[in-house]
Amino acid sequence: MRLILLLCCSLAQAGEAVVTIDTTTVIGPVNRLVLGGNLQSEPASEEHSANRGGGIWDPERRAPVPEVMAAVRRAGITSLRYPGGCWAHYWDWRLAVGPVEQRPQRRFGVPEFLTVCAELGVEPIITLPDFLPAAEEAQVFAELAEYLRSPVGRNTTGGADSAALRERDGRREPLPVLRFEYGNETFHGGHHDFGELFAGHLERRTPVEYIQRFHTVRAAMRAVDPAVLIGAVLDNDLSDPWTPWMREVITGVAKDADFLITHLYYPIVADADAAGLPIPAVFRAAFTAPRQMERRLNDLRSLIRSTAGRDVPLAITEFNANFSLREPALRFSLGAAVMSTDLTRMLLEQPHIDCAHYWQTLDSYWGTVATTGPALRVRPAHLTQALLHRHLGSERLACTVACAAIESDGGWGVLPARGTAGDAGPLGAPRPLNGDWTIGTLAGASATVVGDTLRIELHDGGKELDWYQASKIVGVERADRWRITAEVRTQGLHTSGVQLQVGDVRGWEATKSVALSEPVTAAQWTTISVDYLPLHDTTAISVSPRRRAAREAGVIEVRNMQMQPWRERSLGTTPELSVLATRHDAKLTTVVLINRRLDAPLPVRLTGVRARQVTAEVVTGPTVDATNEHGEVVRLVPLSTTKSNDDITLILPPHSVAGVRITLR
Repeated sequence: MRLILLLCCSLAQAGEAVVTIDTTTVIGPVNRLVLGGNLQSEPASEEHSANRGGGIWDPERRAPVPEVMAAVRRAGITSLRYPGGCWAHYWDWRLAVGPVEQRPQRRFGVPEFLTVCAELGVEPIITLPDFLPAAEEAQVFAELAEYLRSPVGRNTTGGADSAALRERDGRREPLPVLRFEYGNETFHGGHHDFGELFAGHLERRTPVEYIQRFHTVRAAMRAVDPAVLIGAVLDNDLSDPWTPWMREVITGVAKDADFLITHLYYPIVADADAAGLPIPAVFRAAFTAPRQMERRLNDLRSLIRSTAGRDVPLAITEFNANFSLREPALRFSLGAAVMSTDLTRMLLEQPHIDCAHYWQTLDSYWGTVATTGPALRVRPAHLTQALLHRHLGSERLACTVACAAIESDGGWGVLPARGTAGDAGPLGAPRPLNGDWTIGTLAGASATVVGDTLRIELHDGGKELDWYQASKIVGVERADRWRITAEVRTQGLHTSGVQLQVGDVRGWEATKSVALSEPVTAAQWTTISVDYLPLHDTTAISVSPRRRAAREAGVIEVRNMQMQPWRERSLGTTPELSVLATRHDAKLTTVVLINRRLDAPLPVRLTGVRARQVTAEVVTGPTVDATNEHGEVVRLVPLSTTKSNDDITLILPPHSVAGVRITLR
């Protein structure tokens, strides 16, 4: 028997939310490309990804898996991204095409991915590798464009006849692949696995190198087919001020790029936060995050427009709540699903968003549907995606919301949301960063302290040295962030320079919490500054000058270190309810209601609609951190409504997403 959710009015708390819908005023179209997803087909060592695409492909039958395809259809996915995030850094598409027998570790290759897209009727987007040798890139990508887009018999690249290879793979006609990303999160460096990423063993690109390569790659692919669209990778850091990568890449590519790319991952909650994690505070911050991202995306649009003289479409090719900690598995929670639905709602309202892709669709660490085991396991985010899909028309309608608000102290990368909106500012004057230097040893380097100045000598220019062996440790009180400044100068470090590094005293391995300033190479005394956002339980910080791994001998001097607590910019209080109203046709309106209230039901009155018939359903669960990992406790159930004159009343469970279907008189 299906569970019927009946919440009587006696449960309702004071503070009814009133939603006024204008069913005659259309404010914009619905861009369904925002409902994209990610499929992972790398690395080759992961059989479930490389051979099965996370469970959507049966390599023995050489066909899609029907029940998994049905789940993707239920979620309303409109676009699929391939081959999978950071695994694309060194991806070689040539190993993922051709006879299946010759690629036993990549049986879910390019032809299979495009078969899935064709059967689902969704648009593919392909992430190009960003760390191939420079001498190979243009030819490799031109041949990919030819494989996908050229008619059989036309070989313009001077290399392999890639269109003929496509025909041998079973597809004679050119394929409907238009969007390509040049890279994935290139700003953090290339890595073959996450061990390399966390250890900092990365191949680096400067913004200038990336810009040069982007233009080369775009020209090579568009020489094959001028219709292809090539996107450039910006930074994921949406904090204020913009990072140098963000500013330099926009300046270098925005006048030519077909679209620009960023990823949205807030709040940032890692394994180091697990002990004593304050669940209500985390989700208050999470429910505030879409407002912060909306504000910064609009700021980013203004920056792009002022730089390029035009609007350049933005692609959000990964987004999610960044609950990366293993336990508790908040990434699979009802609260994470509520937050990601609200984020999708926000993206649907932005005219400059070209497309967006939830990370990720199937299995792996983040999937909305678990495909391993005797039966599919549907997670809360899949339920909310399916609900949104069913209650999304073709045109957005004007509506207003009057309701109470929630407050949040922020944290985990999210700004505070309390009182009235306000700018960031200092909480006190800068004060000396006192305490003795703790100096470790590193072969090929030495450090001494003379008065207030730390002097570091890097003796061996032929040896790669990563210097961070001197630090000061200081206790800190609660603040939104800490600004650390120092004066530095260098000798001989013309390319590597020195940075200021600040992190939780418990260390990188324990907390994954660190901030780095930009490097300074100047020979004269230069003030350097870095802002550090502490974890919720940070009680002390470690401050170090750092010269990241390089082969360059020279001298670093550091003096006059200071620290200052800062109040973050406040978003102001966050409404308990967000709403998306859309029209399917003259007689059918649907409304999605996202309830941010954590601790009590929320009575809602919809007004302004002359309803003939009303049905509603809601995704709900017992707690905001509830998951379906050990049983189906988060469910999609019918929701009771009452219709009176031009009003519809209902009561939303806490931390829930509801859909209301209204047939008009």
